[in-house]
Amino acid sequence: MEEIKNHLQSLPTVSLKPIEKQYLTNATTTEILLELEWKRFFTSYSMAFNKQHNRTGNLFHRPFKRIEIDKESHFTQAIVYIHANAQRHNLCKDFALHKWTSWHSMLSNNPTGLKREEVLEWFGGLAKFIEIHKKMTEYYYNTNVAIEE
Repeated sequence: MEEIKNHLQSLPTVSLKPIEKQYLTNATTTEILLELEWKRFFTSYSMAFNKQHNRTGNLFHRPFKRIEIDKESHFTQAIVYIHANAQRHNLCKDFALHKWTSWHSMLSNNPTGLKREEVLEWFGGLAKFIEIHKKMTEYYYNTNVAIEE
């Protein structure tokens, strides 16, 4: 990105941030420079927005409510919920066809960061994993019973 380098070189050296100086000496990448600039932008925007609206907190992510999973049935339900969440929120008609889910990683043999074998073992194997997901999803989403608070 020559345009970025040309712009930075046109500025007085004393006004450059450390990351910009590193970029000019090829000590860092364009991606890192841009990532930090976007981070600064979003931080500044959040601070200004919060000040203007007399509020606090993050603008871009809402905190998730965390619940301790202390029952085996709740653990099973949580895994099904994670996979079926897109269907629950009407992003798709069938969670198994949704593109952005770990469901596909659970069914494949490709390398994954998931603890696939442990989860499949928990459900009693791949066939039971699929069966339980289908049954629980059908029950919760076709009978209008919520699995979330």
